[in-house]
Amino acid sequence: VPGFDHALPPSKERKVTLEYADAQVYFCRFHTWVTRVFPRSIWVECPEVIYRVQRRAFHRVKARAGTEIVFRGEGGREMKGRVQDYSLGGVAFVTEENLALKPDDSLQELSLRIPRAGGLRVDIPLALVRRVEAMEQEGKNLYALEFIGLEESIKDRFRQHISETQRLLLRKFKAGPPSGGGQKDVGGPDSAQGPA
Repeated sequence: VPGFDHALPPSKERKVTLEYADAQVYFCRFHTWVTRVFPRSIWVECPEVIYRVQRRAFHRVKARAGTEIVFRGEGGREMKGRVQDYSLGGVAFVTEENLALKPDDSLQELSLRIPRAGGLRVDIPLALVRRVEAMEQEGKNLYALEFIGLEESIKDRFRQHISETQRLLLRKFKAGPPSGGGQKDVGGPDSAQGPA
């Protein structure tokens, strides 16, 4: 950003708050002072404490409309589930009909499809059922799966999507509700007619 080096002069009197995502997609925050400023970099004092915004192993993203998980059911029939939320480590979904799945069952060759992120498709070679919960209001079951053996290239793109989505949500949260009472769609970094 041109001119950012003039916007943050070195000062011991004014703290700045910095946020970043680490390799595991934890969002971290710390408070510090600017010590030196250059056109392409800012040096800050080493912080005493760095806070993690979320403590779970993988940040969970609430799924937008149209996000689905596709897999083969009994007899090789293609099944689709409506995704509730997902993370780098797994997914939670519901199906139109209850499935004969129980904890520790495995599913092979699944596909997570996220239309709001530019048509992002995550191929999952293996997933384990970790939880099955009855959803009383809908009369359906919620299934939670753990992903096993994601390819590194797919994992990197998926991680980037989750990181960018969380960053966008944090910005929207800090900005507060939109004026005029309208609801804004927060569908991820590429949600404006872009592929996932």
